[in-house]
Amino acid sequence: MGLMMKKMRIGIFYSRQHSGSFSLKRLKKEAILMGLKPEIIEGEKVNVLMASPRRFRVYVQNERYELPPVIISRLHATSSETNLLVQTHIQRTKSSRIINRSNAISVARDKFKTMQILAAKGFRIPKTVLVGSSKKIEWAIEAVGGLPVILKLSRGLKGVGVVMINNLSTARSVHDLVAKDNMIIIQENIAVEPGVDYRFYIVGNKVVAAMKRVSKSKEEFRANIARGGLGVAFKPSEKIAKLAVSVAKAVGLEVCGVDMIKTEKGFVPIEINVNASLKRIEKVTKINIAKKIIKYAKKQGEVYLAHNK
Repeated sequence: MGLMMKKMRIGIFYSRQHSGSFSLKRLKKEAILMGLKPEIIEGEKVNVLMASPRRFRVYVQNERYELPPVIISRLHATSSETNLLVQTHIQRTKSSRIINRSNAISVARDKFKTMQILAAKGFRIPKTVLVGSSKKIEWAIEAVGGLPVILKLSRGLKGVGVVMINNLSTARSVHDLVAKDNMIIIQENIAVEPGVDYRFYIVGNKVVAAMKRVSKSKEEFRANIARGGLGVAFKPSEKIAKLAVSVAKAVGLEVCGVDMIKTEKGFVPIEINVNASLKRIEKVTKINIAKKIIKYAKKQGEVYLAHNK
């Protein structure tokens, strides 16, 4: 009787604040079902060491850690800069195939940076202004086409820090309330479907699932599920799916959620979610996205091992 084959290890890099999330549990479960050995790598438990020449070592709970051949990064928009630096260090070891590299995460977790990259690469985006002072609010509103406008925190998630602004005084009040510790952006309001957006789940250059999100009431324009929005399965055309994939590729992400709105000129990207939740979209589409992510990661790990024997 031959020796049992060793299970392939697969790492999932997370922040402590999201260690109990539904998505993490789903990925872990699907990895086990696929015969893999999932290892949850909590950023806060990792120590890193640099030395000359070109030595980058990784420790978990003070013990030297041999990295698995593939790691899926699930760092959140609000994950610490320290965790991002830890991931960059892991990448520099060149000992593992990282899915969603730190430079791409750094862009996607900042809405203004995301819009900069997409505009530079020729994508149609909403007119967007970075507002450094309430004195610039009036100019910013006029620059994007006038009221009403969308005011957002440059970093935020689940619809938090996103406000529809209908008058100048409200814009200034909201800015003064939140701008002390946050960068603020103002965008033109070009959606032709109020309170509606579309989430496209990308895995390895493919849209594997999509849903239309609708706000819970006429008074609430944010369609985010976390804000009470409703999700329904959506089948995108080949053209729209290709656009969503192109948006993810432009930022450098392999696994993510791309959010778009419908405008008079077609679909337009408004945000990229680097750690898009699996909970509602798997339920409404009845698609096992977690399995697709793990299958993709497994293939990337096998390719890495084949080239690094």
